[in-house]
Amino acid sequence: MRRIVGFAATAIALMAGTPATAAVVSTYEYAFQGVDFTFNQLDADTFTLQMEGARSAGSNWDTATHLQAIGFKNLGIDFKTPGYGATLTASPAGTPASDWSYVQAELDADGCKEARNGQQGVICFMSVPPLALTDDMLFTVELTGGAAMTLSEEKGPHLKLQFVNEGEVCTTTGKGRDKVETCLPGWVKVGSLLSEDMEWRDGSSPPDETPEIAQIPEPSGIALVGLSLAAAGLAGRRRTLKA
Repeated sequence: MRRIVGFAATAIALMAGTPATAAVVSTYEYAFQGVDFTFNQLDADTFTLQMEGARSAGSNWDTATHLQAIGFKNLGIDFKTPGYGATLTASPAGTPASDWSYVQAELDADGCKEARNGQQGVICFMSVPPLALTDDMLFTVELTGGAAMTLSEEKGPHLKLQFVNEGEVCTTTGKGRDKVETCLPGWVKVGSLLSEDMEWRDGSSPPDETPEIAQIPEPSGIALVGLSLAAAGLAGRRRTLKA
């Protein structure tokens, strides 16, 4: 009986230890003014952007306290296709929790603007309120509606970021003697808009490979192992009663 129980236990351990998936990951990187950006393609419709060191950025963003917008291009997707879209979640989420809205738009100095001709492949996310910067941030983007990325080693994803801090936003109305300037608390842009292509990390999986799917144990197989254990226990109990 010990042999039977041992065999069944080993089978369960092997089945439990089998990974559900062995996804091929393509990685792209970019570094600027002490901030490291890493783009990981997890599968055809999911990627992450990790941002490290934002609180100790160089002179261009050294006064920035929050992130207001993120934009992506060069994903190999026509986002004007009906039904295509995307969602973004951030970690840490921020307090109060920031609400990221998706726009099929180009991120420029004034925020997410409607995509112009030839810019079908751009997407933009705005955070309301802006998200407080930390030195380790992770953004996860899920493509929706059947959209799927087509990346390459030669031309990586294009990343855009808009940094802000709290200040005064002033607007002017009227002309001449009737000109009036009004200033209210708001979010002020800091430094230049980041707009750069990311580079494929040599040694990561080529972006055009299809993720390998490992074998997942069938429920019937797990049930058979359970029955084997039950039978082994019953046989041992009978031997004990006869003794």
